[in-house]
Amino acid sequence: LHEHNKQVEENLDKFNKLKKRKTEVVDENTTDKQWKNIIDACVSDRQRTIITKLRARLQLNPGLKVNIYYDGKVYDLETNGGEKNGGTFNLKNNVASINLEHARSNVGDHEINHFFFDNLIAPKRENESDESYNQRVTLHKTLTKNILKYIKQNPLMSPYLEFGRISAEAKKEAREKQGRVFTDADFESTLEDEAVIEFLADLQAGDITINTSVKNSLMKGIKKLLASTKGPGSIQNMNFEQVLDYGADMAGT
Repeated sequence: LHEHNKQVEENLDKFNKLKKRKTEVVDENTTDKQWKNIIDACVSDRQRTIITKLRARLQLNPGLKVNIYYDGKVYDLETNGGEKNGGTFNLKNNVASINLEHARSNVGDHEINHFFFDNLIAPKRENESDESYNQRVTLHKTLTKNILKYIKQNPLMSPYLEFGRISAEAKKEAREKQGRVFTDADFESTLEDEAVIEFLADLQAGDITINTSVKNSLMKGIKKLLASTKGPGSIQNMNFEQVLDYGADMAGT
């Protein structure tokens, strides 16, 4: 953040020009020329990192779209996400929105992880079997339980709970501004969901590391669950990242 603010201050005219740029929609079909144009318009290394990582994630997740907002006020006006909030994800249309003015460098990982994680508990799909629906809902519950247990037992992980709390408060404020009810249960589930998603985003980015024994502990319950499904026979030989990839496949079916 310090480096981002410094670079913005040193290039204030370019930054103000960037904020006037129209919101852009990107997906796996966005051309090289379009991506280069967006990157060239960025002011800070953090913004360039966001766009570079976002492009890579979209190429691996066909069908997803992301709205890139360059001005926090415009982002808030159109998403009710909060002027300084980094991003939001809409499960109804699988579209993520990113506030490039204020987002952290892992925002692409975070919002696209919502696609994977939130879709695990999406309503039952047309022609989906009860077994398939129950499997993905249980996977969401198992992942959340194991990751939250690790976060809560490790004092160094407390910032993820704080991130979740701040996110829940912002969502509550936005909902109440719309005249909608946001219960204590909504607050707690939002806090937990955002903490888990942020943890996974930083883990994927390599900003945090967990040792093999901890990864095995997190996977124990997940593998037990997946072994009872009609998933690949090699499930017990999967590593941590492969288990998450398989979960993402379940969410997308």
